[in-house]
Amino acid sequence: MCLFYLILVVLIVSFLIWYKFNYYWYKSCLKNFKEIKYFPTNTTDFYNYLTTQSINDKMTKNCYKMFGPFPLFITTDEKLFSIILGSSKHINKPSQLSLFGKAISQALFFAKNDLWRHRRRLFNSFFDYGSILNQFEINNERTNEFIDNFKSKLSNDKELIDLNLIINEFILGQVSINVMGENLLKINPEVLDILGFLNQQTVRKALVCTDLFKVWEIFKDLWLERKKITVLKNCIKKFLQKRINEKRNFTHEKRMIFVDFLIKEMNENNVSEEYVIQELLLFLFAGYETTAHSISFALYLLSKHPEIQENVIKEIKAITSNDITHQHLQKMDYLDLVIKESLRMYTTATFFFRILEENVEFEGTTLPKGLIVLFNNTGIHKDPTLYLEPEKFKPERFLSNEFKSKRFIYSPFCLGIRQCIGKRFAENTLKLTLAKFVLNYKLFDANHNLNLAIGIGLTSLNGIKVFIEKRR
Repeated sequence: MCLFYLILVVLIVSFLIWYKFNYYWYKSCLKNFKEIKYFPTNTTDFYNYLTTQSINDKMTKNCYKMFGPFPLFITTDEKLFSIILGSSKHINKPSQLSLFGKAISQALFFAKNDLWRHRRRLFNSFFDYGSILNQFEINNERTNEFIDNFKSKLSNDKELIDLNLIINEFILGQVSINVMGENLLKINPEVLDILGFLNQQTVRKALVCTDLFKVWEIFKDLWLERKKITVLKNCIKKFLQKRINEKRNFTHEKRMIFVDFLIKEMNENNVSEEYVIQELLLFLFAGYETTAHSISFALYLLSKHPEIQENVIKEIKAITSNDITHQHLQKMDYLDLVIKESLRMYTTATFFFRILEENVEFEGTTLPKGLIVLFNNTGIHKDPTLYLEPEKFKPERFLSNEFKSKRFIYSPFCLGIRQCIGKRFAENTLKLTLAKFVLNYKLFDANHNLNLAIGIGLTSLNGIKVFIEKRR
């Protein structure tokens, strides 16, 4: 018994020594940066914090927060964005993130080093420009169906609508068809609500962990979260079984879609069914909500700026009087500017992480290997030293040559070799949907103030509401 207590005391003392050593060592490494004492514990406050980091006199472009013996370094500094994201060495995300995303812990998002490089090379061909062209006809047809179906439900008068309610369902169908070849909502209509819940829950869990007095809240929805994940996985499992039973001949397939490639990996390289399900889940998580909300935020901004909305219409009508083709989209330069400015003002990929793989020298300070860095994408896009009048919607600002030379100040899809693999799909979907929506409907300001919060991406807790009217 005495030996047990002796070992226990030794372990406790060892832990305290380790804890104190790490705590003060990291603080000494970061002594030239401001330490923040308060950190948000809910998704709305977290968004407000990210927004004001660069412009609040009490904050700086580089600061850190201690979580136990380890710091989280937070930056909106374009120099650090360039040094770290521009490097081929600092590509890994911290392992701690997988604790809050267990449903996709085996997927590409959490892969590291050579495993990530290998998977990324394999996956790139399914999300490149050629793939977008091959799927354009299907996407164009589905977008036309969406526009026509929605038009049939509208009266001839102005109506107040929540863009989230109509855009989210459409984009989830679009993403699942591109990745899986089938609309997941037809298999289980609950998928939309489940993904919405899990997107919010993932970040909420991480923020609650920053406040010891609220850790118990994690367990409140744990049973519900597991239940929803099980329903979602069973839905994809059912779809996979159906796809496998079709016994498609992959060898003679002109062009496989992503799910077919994963099934082939199951058959030839013995990858597990669980891994395939997690990869499909990842692309549903990452691709659907951020794309859908980006479209809704852009339409919301156009409703508040009728002159810009009119410029978009004029450009589209000058290019085509019939259906919009991929070639037409390439000529819509002003719409490109509108999308860029919308993504700057409402950046759906609000932040991203890296862990330093080696020491980084920065302005006389050595940022130590192993440091977790949060790149505040939202903050850098609101920085008045980089963007004149950042609170204003000014698409023309991106005509300036300054943005061509400062590529690290604009990063809606992250930057560097680990930028979003679905970037081209998102950009194409955004442009096609916005062009067709504005061509068919006129948007009016509903004086709706957004209650912005952070889930997997930026969202508005009270919806994104505008008045809408059919164009005559």
